[in-house]
Amino acid sequence: MAENPSSTKLQAEQIQRLISQSVKHTNVNYRCVATKFKADKWVARQDKVWRRCRQDWSVEAFKEARQRYWKWNQFQQRQFIEQMEKAHERR
Repeated sequence: MAENPSSTKLQAEQIQRLISQSVKHTNVNYRCVATKFKADKWVARQDKVWRRCRQDWSVEAFKEARQRYWKWNQFQQRQFIEQMEKAHERR
């Protein structure tokens, strides 16, 4: 049987990438985070760090850290977020 010249054969990697993208973009949680990240990257980064810290720290430690964080200036806050991101990447 002759091949249809108008159709192209997709490689397995391309098919997997298409499926992965489709699944990601139909996931409500992914879309919410992606939208939030597009709107304000800094807020999304902060939320991600604080969410991780909340899982790892006690309630009191988390509460104290948040209170200290909001008393700091913008540069100290950025440094803290970047340090916590690096610490979580090493895990």
